[in-house]
Amino acid sequence: MTHNVIGFIDGENLVARYQAMIAEGKTPCDSVTHIKDVLVWHPGVTTQILCEITRLSYYQTVVGDDVKLDGVRAEISNTKFEYSPLLSVETDAEFSGSLFPKIYKKQSKKAKRVFDFVMQNGTSKSPFCTQSLTAY
Repeated sequence: MTHNVIGFIDGENLVARYQAMIAEGKTPCDSVTHIKDVLVWHPGVTTQILCEITRLSYYQTVVGDDVKLDGVRAEISNTKFEYSPLLSVETDAEFSGSLFPKIYKKQSKKAKRVFDFVMQNGTSKSPFCTQSLTAY
């Protein structure tokens, strides 16, 4: 039986940490997609998740007008991911999708918007479906 998963990605904190690592002198991987202050994504994040990924929502705040926010939404939704559900492990079948952007407008770079998510999945019995979707 395959478990369906909906992922919530804290893009704001991932981007902030990634950019801090680069500022500290770390060398970025060529396979990382990075758009300054907007997006960081590595295709390997989802390859070890042995569940059916229904949606990966990428949360981010952006300073700018509606045109800029629409551009950010387009960039994020063009970012692809791949995964292999448990049922496909024996067949080597791979599945893919696109990140689902959840963009919030903020007034300035200094303003911090706080998101609190409470996630529960009382029906999941698979240890594979409880993995955290973070990558640095």
